Amino acid sequence: MSINLTKLDEKLSVTGQISIDDLHEIAGSGYKSIICNRPDFEGGADQPTSEQLKTLAKALGIAFAYQPVEMGSVSTEQGKKFKELIDTLPQPILAYCALGKRATALYSIAKQEASVEQLSKFNG
Repeated sequence: MSINLTKLDEKLSVTGQISIDDLHEIAGSGYKSIICNRPDFEGGADQPTSEQLKTLAKALGIAFAYQPVEMGSVSTEQGKKFKELIDTLPQPILAYCALGKRATALYSIAKQEASVEQLSKFNG
């Protein structure tokens, strides 16, 4: 794969900005869902919009979720939403932003939330 992926676990990999042309390779690699964490136009007019990517992703049989997160503002609430997406979207999932750092931060929060949920069930 020419896209530089970081596999975080069996469900999720992260990467930087993807292009329309990358979607065929992503589909061919077996990804069932994409989460976009990069706001539209953050990278300028040349950045494909989430709607453009979503349209082709769906045509290729890939689910697409748009959860934009501003640089430097990853919150616990956004991490909880990311966890919901991981738990509900078909797997494996590819999440992306500009460099993959926000998607990785969201994953870290989601893992913490999962640990808290498990501890609550154990103590409950």
